[in-house]
Amino acid sequence: MLDEPRSTPVTFSHEEIAEIRVMLTTWDKPPTCPRCENELTVEEPEGEQLKGQVYLMCRACHRTAFVSRETRRRPFDLY
Repeated sequence: MLDEPRSTPVTFSHEEIAEIRVMLTTWDKPPTCPRCENELTVEEPEGEQLKGQVYLMCRACHRTAFVSRETRRRPFDLY
């Protein structure tokens, strides 16, 4: 068991999420991971409470995040 590669998801930092949000709103192609530059998997979550958000995952470095497609409305909105 100790020889298996780590696959536990880790979240992106606030700065990385800000970069990803810019990619989501300005790029016409899928966003890339700010850490390893691999393409991110983008999924639209089901459920009314998550409407307007996307789930992002980098399969290479196992980083994940829920990111709003909307711009921040208040200074303390992190995602």
